[in-house]
Amino acid sequence: MRTTPKQRGGVTGKGFLPGRSGNAGGRPKRAAKLIETIQQHTHDGGDLVDFMLKTFRNGPMRYRMEAAHWLTERGFGRAPQVVEHVGEEAGPIHVRVTWPEEA
Repeated sequence: MRTTPKQRGGVTGKGFLPGRSGNAGGRPKRAAKLIETIQQHTHDGGDLVDFMLKTFRNGPMRYRMEAAHWLTERGFGRAPQVVEHVGEEAGPIHVRVTWPEEA
């Protein structure tokens, strides 16, 4: 069995290359400035947390649920997404691994 060499940069040649950052320029400066402004005006986000805690404790139920969601995502991180993979007719998935023959 012969295989063709893997094209650098994926199928289009424009994808990620080994050892090169996918975001070499980093976060856009505009976003950094917005983040800095928000942090300055909210005491490093403390005011936002206080607002959401107040909403969670005393607000209408709809807003309490949204505040709980906001607080848990930022306090504990987002819950992992579970994805189930099934084969034909909900059966098992069969995976075949082949290694190139040595020359």
